[in-house]
Amino acid sequence: MPKSIVVVDHDPAWARQFAQLRAALEATLGALALAIEHVGSTSVPGLAAKPILDIDVVIEAPARLPEVITRLAALGYAHEGERGVTGRHAFRPVSKDSIPASWPRHHLYVCPAGGLELRRHLAFRDWLRAHPEGRRRYAARKRELAARHTHDIVAYSDGKRGVIEAALVEATGVGLCTARAVLRPFSPDDAPYAHPVFADPEVMRYAAGPPDADLATTAARLDRYIALQRARGFSKWVAWDRESGEYLGDAGLTVLAETGELELGYRLARRHWGRGLATELARAWLTRALDELQLGRVIAFADPANAASVRVMEKLGMRLDRRDRLAGIDCVVYEARRES
Repeated sequence: MPKSIVVVDHDPAWARQFAQLRAALEATLGALALAIEHVGSTSVPGLAAKPILDIDVVIEAPARLPEVITRLAALGYAHEGERGVTGRHAFRPVSKDSIPASWPRHHLYVCPAGGLELRRHLAFRDWLRAHPEGRRRYAARKRELAARHTHDIVAYSDGKRGVIEAALVEATGVGLCTARAVLRPFSPDDAPYAHPVFADPEVMRYAAGPPDADLATTAARLDRYIALQRARGFSKWVAWDRESGEYLGDAGLTVLAETGELELGYRLARRHWGRGLATELARAWLTRALDELQLGRVIAFADPANAASVRVMEKLGMRLDRRDRLAGIDCVVYEARRES
């Protein structure tokens, strides 16, 4: 049976234990380590946590990683790769005897300076340290999840996502929160969550192009969204449920190849249809587009047979602009303009 998930009150000894580990890592890595950061819940005074320290070693660039792997091997650690998290390399003790028995339980990661996952770790840690009420809510959520998913670390981790993502929106200013969802730019690591939706023939019934055939196709799709976000400051964003942490779908803006118009789009996993979420997500993005990004005009289009999408556009107050053929679809086109 998997080990039980146990969340305990904060222990001031965790800071001293981190200092012990940091000293050993500094002695081994020397100048290769630009910084050694105590992250995760044990790094936040007053926050309940699993009694396992999380440590991020910051290096200058990925090119330094091979030497880091060699030096950490001498200290008793094996490199496990990124384990599904881009830019965060995990290390574990080779065996229970490969590191001193006096060292506390810990997770060791190596991240390049400026990497997305490192920035997220530090931003969330610092936000929790500065927000007592946020710490209280997060601790309560973790205790609830530990009681519900005592032997399921994946369900425990997924259940925290909504709280974490909402905090990161506040901490970094990147993303959007609605009453029930939190949205942020896609990252490559979102592909496994997004693929079942993009591969669903019913979800993609009225979309341009076929459902995604495999995970690589979805990953390539997300790469295009990420490139657009970098170039223009907008794109399709992933949407998570604030309460459960479930993947809801996506919403945001893309650029129509045929006309150059900015298109508002939204897509939900089937299990979340009929809850008004498409309108909620699309309204948040339309407000961002017109008010925050100061874009003059945004369109949305749908096959007339897709009555649900047409209703969303009408609920948003968008006006019928024309009938057209866009992205291979005979469609109705609605528009919204920024008031001057």
